Amino acid sequence: MSAAPGAPGLPPTWCSSAKEMVGCSLGSSRLWFTVGGGIVNEVYFPRIDVPQIRDLGFIVADGCGFWVEVKRMWKHELQLVAPGTPAVHVVHRHERFELALRIVPCEHRDVLLVEVSLSGDPSLTPYVLLAPHLGGTGAGNFARVAQCRGRRALVAEQGPYALALLAITPEQGAPGASAPATAGRTSRTTARSPGATTVPGLPMSRSPASCRATRSSGSPSPAPRKPPRRLRAPRSPSPSRSPGSGS
Repeated sequence: MSAAPGAPGLPPTWCSSAKEMVGCSLGSSRLWFTVGGGIVNEVYFPRIDVPQIRDLGFIVADGCGFWVEVKRMWKHELQLVAPGTPAVHVVHRHERFELALRIVPCEHRDVLLVEVSLSGDPSLTPYVLLAPHLGGTGAGNFARVAQCRGRRALVAEQGPYALALLAITPEQGAPGASAPATAGRTSRTTARSPGATTVPGLPMSRSPASCRATRSSGSPSPAPRKPPRRLRAPRSPSPSRSPGSGS
């Protein structure tokens, strides 16, 4: 396998501390997340002080020279799906498209779901853009394309941590993780717990429709199913500042 060009690249950075929301599961899931710029920012797992990604955003492009990274537009609206729930609905608006995201953590699994819907110009396609910062650092993260049950997965590893990015269409139906979300307009994202680098039944598909994404794997040593109460994030995901990320 050949190395990616341009190594080592730019020094790793973190998202802005201007957060629009922080959230966690209402159940036993060991996953916390933040939202800023209308996209998922840091995802913490298996503890609230261990970030595993910098951000999970989207690029919308037509394959003919036009492309835009939605977080750079800062033309979005954000609201909770329902009062008191850790589920948020974000809509990014552009003169050529509307990209809607629905972000919610699974209650009992270490998974973050992001449903993606693109409307507008039919020539446009959404693509997921993930910046892994496994174990709290963007340095030394190694990535590759892997096969899981006949489906492509983008896998990143650093020390005892790993994550996988996969895609799924509505026709394929199983829950899973995120990758290029093609212009068929509905997607989801999932982050799972240690030891797992695959999500059963989830493909990395470029066919139009929906996709599911991100699955965080953690350290080989088992972590407690529930972290100590003092470590848990507030169960009300009202908008707040970032839990310590730098700008």
